[in-house]
Amino acid sequence: MVSERTKFSKRAFSSQTYILLLLLSIVLVFGLIAHSLVGRVQEIKDVTQTETDRAAAEELSKSIQVVIKSANNLAQDLAQWGEVNQQLHKPQYYSYWREQRLVSARKYPDYVRGIELYDNNGKVLAPVIGNNLPNQRGKKGHLLQRKDSKLYLVTFSPVSDSDNPGDTLGYVGTVWEFVPAMLLLNHFTYLDSSSIQVAQGPDMAWPLDRIKPLLRYKSIDVPAVQKLEDVVLNSVLEFGVILGVFLIAVYLGVSRLFIHPLQQMYLRLAELRAAGTEDSKLPERLVTSRLKEINELSEALRRYHRKLAATSRDLDESNQELWNMAHLDVLSGVHNRRAFEHDWRAIQEAAGGQRLPIAFLLFDCDFFKAINDTYGHTTGDRLVQVLAEVLHKALRTGDKLYRLGGDEFATLLLNADEGQAHQVAERCLESLSKYPMHDIGIQESVMISIGLAVTQRMNSEELKNLPRQADLAMYHAKRDKHRRISHYSAEMDRMSGSVISSRAVSAAIDAAKGLGGIEMHYQPIVNTQTGQVIHYESLVRINDNQGLIFPGDIFPIIDQRSLQVPFDLNIMRSVCDDIQAHHLPKGVGVSINMSAHTLMLPNLLEHLAPLLPLLEEHTIIIEVTETDLITQLQHVTENLAQLREYGVIIALDDFGSGYSSIRYLARMPVDIVKFDIEMIRDLESDASRRSIVENAARMVREAGYQLIAEGIETTTQRDLASSMGATHLQGYLFGKPERTPHPATISNTA
Repeated sequence: MVSERTKFSKRAFSSQTYILLLLLSIVLVFGLIAHSLVGRVQEIKDVTQTETDRAAAEELSKSIQVVIKSANNLAQDLAQWGEVNQQLHKPQYYSYWREQRLVSARKYPDYVRGIELYDNNGKVLAPVIGNNLPNQRGKKGHLLQRKDSKLYLVTFSPVSDSDNPGDTLGYVGTVWEFVPAMLLLNHFTYLDSSSIQVAQGPDMAWPLDRIKPLLRYKSIDVPAVQKLEDVVLNSVLEFGVILGVFLIAVYLGVSRLFIHPLQQMYLRLAELRAAGTEDSKLPERLVTSRLKEINELSEALRRYHRKLAATSRDLDESNQELWNMAHLDVLSGVHNRRAFEHDWRAIQEAAGGQRLPIAFLLFDCDFFKAINDTYGHTTGDRLVQVLAEVLHKALRTGDKLYRLGGDEFATLLLNADEGQAHQVAERCLESLSKYPMHDIGIQESVMISIGLAVTQRMNSEELKNLPRQADLAMYHAKRDKHRRISHYSAEMDRMSGSVISSRAVSAAIDAAKGLGGIEMHYQPIVNTQTGQVIHYESLVRINDNQGLIFPGDIFPIIDQRSLQVPFDLNIMRSVCDDIQAHHLPKGVGVSINMSAHTLMLPNLLEHLAPLLPLLEEHTIIIEVTETDLITQLQHVTENLAQLREYGVIIALDDFGSGYSSIRYLARMPVDIVKFDIEMIRDLESDASRRSIVENAARMVREAGYQLIAEGIETTTQRDLASSMGATHLQGYLFGKPERTPHPATISNTA
């Protein structure tokens, strides 16, 4: 059995539905009728306009023919004038006759701009400047000339010799300004004569059949059609007003029965919400209506009020927690990416071009992945918390710190110019350098790279570019071994072409994934005394079937995407394959460049296992850059020591490009020191620089290290490097990198 409440609910719902359907049906029918009427009128208007356009085109064609015919008649009339015959026979006084008889004695319309006589060869008898007629008659009897945005019709009519009928004695040439001639010689019904004008274009001659494309015109509007359209639109508007009045009346009736009681009920519910949920404050009935459905609903809402109020209290208590979950990073406690995107949109929406400098600072922890892999994720998480704490304290009061993901943080500095933003960045670096990292289990210092971009005006386009500019600056800070803060400049956009090249990106990622493309080239390193090749340095290229991609385009992509480890291991495998394929002669060594990320792997020997069997016939050298080795010395020392126990030689590459401190050298587990190319160039510089380099070389040699001088391109550099004590030399003077190297030696005249 259906309850009374259920039947009541159906009746209430059904009544409201029928009322809404009735009002919507009326509006829909009226809209369809109005749309149909307007469409019909538009159809009539289009058809009428098409016919008018066709008639206007016909009028234009007829008017053109009238002008051409009139021009022909005038030329022929002049050709039959006896005095013209006389002038062509005896043109000695033509100029006088032209002014006194041809031009002055006869009356021509204003649109006739010039008349000239031509001899039998088509040459004008006496050229006159400014008459718009050519000095030489063309082959055709008519031509069009566009000049100074005006269109001229040039007509030539032959003059028969009165003494020898049938022979052509010469020609009469006339020039008419076409548009004025059309307007004066024709009456237009469908064509708007005021709209006729010459089309824009170059000044040149045209054939007569091209006259229509050279003219622009419009057809007239048909008043009757416009009046019909006005009548229909006014009728639709009037009926719409009547319908609107009717709907308002219906609405008022419905409001009295339904809407007004419901509004009263809403107000009472608002009072209840403000008063609380105490029983003494609840009225017996929310609202009284003539409709039973409204009364029943009022009572039901009263009963449910207590439960709703209780639920509301629970929701209020959890609102703050939900907001924190949505806008605060759980691990670090600072604002998260969602909060950043919300604030960033708000700043962009508020941008109005006013002069208010805004700085965008992007922070990224150097070698975070390696720290995470070495010390474990627990220490990595703690490091993220320390970074958030240190950076947030170093910011200005009121500035927000956002964690964008992983070890990447950002902040927006409002009303901060480039100098003020740089001070904040330096304060962040200083605070981080003072934090005792050993308290969280990290034994070496932790560094961050900071990208800084500033705009002086709150312009939406400039603001939109700030994150990308800061990211580009941060990337350059990571690449630059001498600074940790990098300011964005336009030069960075030009320098980043290789980073964003889709070809280079795709090839580098595929190579790191082991999908092929790596092609190793080898450059010889020779003994200074014997001139014999001691070993080769392996230098990576990527061959993507479109040509070779070089390290300058490869490593920025590898570093940006943290692909150093897989890329190093694939390079190592490629070198092993080349050795097994006998690309390198037996007994000669090979050096392989590896990043600190790879040398920090806990199970490094397992990854480098393919190299160990090759030690029986080849010397294997692992090269690591000075900066990588110093900054990660604590982690890589043990791994390098194990490699040396197996017979692997360790070379310190680019010495002098990073910390350049001899005191670090004693702590490094290396066998070979390679002088950076800039140090070699300093040998050719002034005496003070050469003295510094020579003393550094002497200390390296006295400490027992082998010394390789890189970048030797001239005999002068060779001699200077040899005299300073270099045990080995490398550079284009001895051989460029090749896929399959050839033995190289030093000769005394090389």
